[in-house]
Formats: sequence, structure tokens, C-alpha cells
Amino acid sequence: MIVLFPVGVISLYTYLLFKNRHRINKPVEERIEDEEILGIIFLWDPYKPSFWYFEVVETARRLLMTGVLSTIQPGTFTQLTAGLMMGSGYTAILCFLQPYQEARDNNIAILSSALIELTFIASYLMKSQKLVEDGYEAKGMGAMLVAATVVIIILFLAWAWNAMRDLNRSSTTQVKKVLASRFASTRSKKSSTRSKAENEDIR
Repeated sequence: MIVLFPVGVISLYTYLLFKNRHRINKPVEERIEDEEILGIIFLWDPYKPSFWYFEVVETARRLLMTGVLSTIQPGTFTQLTAGLMMGSGYTAILCFLQPYQEARDNNIAILSSALIELTFIASYLMKSQKLVEDGYEAKGMGAMLVAATVVIIILFLAWAWNAMRDLNRSSTTQVKKVLASRFASTRSKKSSTRSKAENEDIR
């Protein structure tokens, strides 16, 4: 059952996306109006049309970072190294491909992946520091750990700032749409009232 769930989810996502790849791999304006694929919009909406498959990659990454790492003895160098390699590889993929439609989504994804990567580095340094007996080495490891912690905090603040800016932009866009809709509705009502008044005057 433990193996069946992740394999089943990835297989299902792959089947649905591959089956509808020609519909998804169209200009954004066209595919958003295609009723045949609106039922699986959560699988492709954030990504560029050419990256119709990327939700499978993202789901596989989540399962690897949680399921596979949990099978390795916790706190060992093997687990930390595996997590660091996975995190570094995914960060490189995001930087190279930038699969999301919005640039801010790519930035947030890269920052999030880098945060995970640096967390593994910090854990690696903490475990290494305990094994070092030499005073100079211990101080050096401590300094690197402090530096890694500072970088993590900076990246977290950058991630939070990007997320808040994205939220504010989305809210502003929605407000503008509502105001534009109300303005158009008011104009149509005024024009309708004028036309009725003109018709009454003619009569």
C-alpha cells in the first residue's frame, strides 16, 4: 500500500496529462476556454504550455523528499547527502527550465528549493561539528553554520516578500476587474435609460 499510493498518483497524473497534452500545449488564452481539460486544470494551470508534464515532476520530487528520505536512517550523513543532492538537482532544474508562466512563481519556487537545500547544508554542518575535535576546525564549522543560518533567514525573507507581492498584485488585479465590471454595468444602465428617455420624447 505504501508503494502503491505514490506509484498510482504519478501514473494517474501522467496518464491524464499525456492524454490531453495536445489540448494543454496551446496558447494560454485558448486552453483556458477548453472545457475538455478544465476538470484537470489544477495539473497544468500554473505552468507554461510546453511544460504540460511538469506537475508529474513536482509530484515525484515531493514523494522523493518525503517518502524516499524517510526510508533512510534519520540524522545520518547518508540521509543528509541524499536530501542535499535531491534539493540541488531540483533547484538546478527550476533555474534552467523556469516552467511556470509567471516570473514571480519561478522566483518563489527557486527560493523555496534553495531554502530546503540550505537547511540540509546547515544540518550537515551541525552533525560535522560534533565529530570535529580540533579547535580550529570546530570554530570554522561554527562560523559556516552561522553563515548558512543567516543565508537561510535572508532567503526566507526574500521568499516571503515575493509571496506577499504576488498576493497584493492578485488582489489589485481582482479589484480592478470588479471596478471595471461595475463601471461597464453602470454605463450600460445609463445608456439604456437615455435610450428609453429618447424613445419617450419621440413618442
